Amino acid sequence: MIVTFTGTRLGMTAEQKFAVQTLLAELGAETVHHGACSGSDRQFHAIAGEFACHRELHPCTEEQKVWADYNASQTDVVHPVDPDAIGRNRRMVDRSQTVISTPSGGKELRRGSGTWATMRYSRLKKRTLYVVWPSGKVSETWQSRYTTGAIV
Repeated sequence: MIVTFTGTRLGMTAEQKFAVQTLLAELGAETVHHGACSGSDRQFHAIAGEFACHRELHPCTEEQKVWADYNASQTDVVHPVDPDAIGRNRRMVDRSQTVISTPSGGKELRRGSGTWATMRYSRLKKRTLYVVWPSGKVSETWQSRYTTGAIV
């Protein structure tokens, strides 16, 4: 199973971390993709390491690349810096079967949130999407308020 992760830069709540650990175990994730952003991505990196997942890191800034190079194991893959964060997120979704998302709240943001944009793109591409809310509740039935059909 190939999983892409997207989450808030504010970091996951304790409940979200526990739910993500449970999901990775239940899914039997073998390969995971994340953006190496501060906050949730870096927490997810550690969780995926506990499960011995093959990790692919996709930084979009030099700071993220430095962090990724420093924290990657010998079996991890660190991709070159791609400053197009939205395009990078879409490519990660395209490479996966399942997406795990940890938004910071329950209100969908139309602009300024890569997490919500990645969630919408995941639905558009018909990927299985697990939304792990701050309470730790996991939802597979989330639907965007913005149902124009456009790629956002």
